[in-house]
Amino acid sequence: MRHCAAEGVRGEFGTFGVVGVSESLRCATPLFFCPVYISYLTPACINPHMLSLANKNISLLTLFRSSAPLYFSRQQLALSIHRKEQKQFQFQPPSGSIAKKNAVGTEIATVEVEGIPFPQEITVSKPLSLLANGITDIEIHFLQIKYNAIGVYLEKDNVLAHLESWKGKKAEELVQDDGFFQALVSAPVEKLLRIVVIKEIKGSQYGVQLESSVRDRLVSVDKYEEDEEEALEKVTEFFQSKYFKPNSVITFHFPTTPGIAEISFVTEGKGEAKLTVENKNVAEMIQKWYLGGESAVSPTTVKSLADQFAALLSA
Repeated sequence: MRHCAAEGVRGEFGTFGVVGVSESLRCATPLFFCPVYISYLTPACINPHMLSLANKNISLLTLFRSSAPLYFSRQQLALSIHRKEQKQFQFQPPSGSIAKKNAVGTEIATVEVEGIPFPQEITVSKPLSLLANGITDIEIHFLQIKYNAIGVYLEKDNVLAHLESWKGKKAEELVQDDGFFQALVSAPVEKLLRIVVIKEIKGSQYGVQLESSVRDRLVSVDKYEEDEEEALEKVTEFFQSKYFKPNSVITFHFPTTPGIAEISFVTEGKGEAKLTVENKNVAEMIQKWYLGGESAVSPTTVKSLADQFAALLSA
């Protein structure tokens, strides 16, 4: 049995390291260390409590929160790790949608993202259209771990009028244009982000990731003051006691009133939990976490936004 050492890796959520990891263990079935940065891998899927989403330059950071490392057998590696291109998630036209009936019998057109239906329209104070979708995920040696499916809902006509300056731009240009995504975030239109859980995870882990990203963004533009700290603490506390079962729904609603973010969480067997964040800077950075272009948490959602707006602004 050979040992190897792994140095700490610096990412968006801190420095992590492991010392004295083994390449194999002597067991009834040989088990092998898979050298993905600093990680032992679980058999069929990665233990979500050991993972932390990092920035897009680092595939995985691992937090050892279990009492012992976990390993793949050679057979499990062969079954689990395979080469495939990551599927691109783009808005699908109504012809490819699934129609479902609600409680009173009217049909609701939906678009599926990873098998999860997203209604094409959601009404809060006014009808909002599904204009983009995507996922959050981690890819480890061609093994893709999918965490959440995302739907982006906007006031279609008003947001198109606000983004008129980008008329005629191609999707390839928009996806790299930070000014475009900044204009989208600052657009004085109602917005809603619908996040549906694919892979179960602790709410506290999600809350820490959100808090860390928002805080770092605020610090970078010198807008992290006592009010922002207090607002972020409330967000972290809101998610602290939650458990994200599959099909749980997190909603971020941004009304046209500036400086407000309304957060809700719904999971099976429990009532809806709600939180209102009344801090303009925090509300803006929460939007940027999902809609912030190259710095956003979901590249597939960003690409979907670029594809859809390129088509709509050229129509």
